Amino acid sequence: MWFGGTRGSAVSGDGIYAVTRDGRLRSVLVGPSRYKLLDIATDGRVLIGHEREDRVVEALMAGNSMPVDIALRSSSSSLWIANDGSSVLIVEQSTSSYETYLLKAGGVPVHLGLGMPSAMSPDGRWALAIPVNGHPLHVHPTGPGKSRELPDPENIVFNLAAWLDNTHIVGFGQKRADRSRGYVQDISAGSPRPFTPDGATVGLSRWWTLPVSPDGKRVVGLDEHGASMIYRIDGGPPDPIPNLQPREVPVQWAADGRGLLVAHGEGLPWVVERLDLASGRRTPAATIRAHDPAGLRQSLFAISPDAKYYVHSYSRLLSDLFVVQGLK
Repeated sequence: MWFGGTRGSAVSGDGIYAVTRDGRLRSVLVGPSRYKLLDIATDGRVLIGHEREDRVVEALMAGNSMPVDIALRSSSSSLWIANDGSSVLIVEQSTSSYETYLLKAGGVPVHLGLGMPSAMSPDGRWALAIPVNGHPLHVHPTGPGKSRELPDPENIVFNLAAWLDNTHIVGFGQKRADRSRGYVQDISAGSPRPFTPDGATVGLSRWWTLPVSPDGKRVVGLDEHGASMIYRIDGGPPDPIPNLQPREVPVQWAADGRGLLVAHGEGLPWVVERLDLASGRRTPAATIRAHDPAGLRQSLFAISPDAKYYVHSYSRLLSDLFVVQGLK
């Protein structure tokens, strides 16, 4: 039996191998990159695939009529855009600590500090970032000033976080050995305090946004059963989101506070609609697609409340095919 795999060091052990029924292993083809064995013809020709990842960050910002690629390098991503499309936050994941950058429309990226940026304060003075290990949260000044860590005496590991107003943030995370829940924190004083029941959560596999209502009093998350809920910051009982369809993702609160922007389509493409919470009425808002959907593996985006601006981060897994002769 022939198979592709890695033996020992990934630097020198990627290749095609053969194994007999009694367990004798030998090398057929070893090289500097990973091979995927796809087929062997009766005449001995071998079909091999070489996989490679293509990552793109496209943003439709103020002043542009079409989205443009804003990736810093091959490991960039973005999940926040300003309501007026004037700026985006970018994370560069090529370092072990991740790095936060601010890009203003028509400008150049400015490095702010460590972590994965999740949102900028309404007044534009602070960027909120989550470190790779989830705690403590960082706030980085967008102008003069110093970055600082927020108090986290209980070592809450945050999955997502956002701003409620210029001085308060909201996040979902969990303490060690505990279930996830929602927390609120004043960035000038105090530690995170819970405001949801145990089990309230968000998950990056299917849920990468944390919509906050325009008045800063409600956020959207998931309950312990995975149902989409609207949680009240004051700790009141949560409300289900009426008329939300299976596998739809709430991605933003509408500017008037009476509806949500919800998306479906898994990026092929994303179809965004405005869902009125009272009536259930839907109106088209936007369509977001990759410039080439071939091999699309992951697609995440952030969008402004009026659906005029967005930033779309997606990756594609592509394969170059080779026919190799003479392998034995």
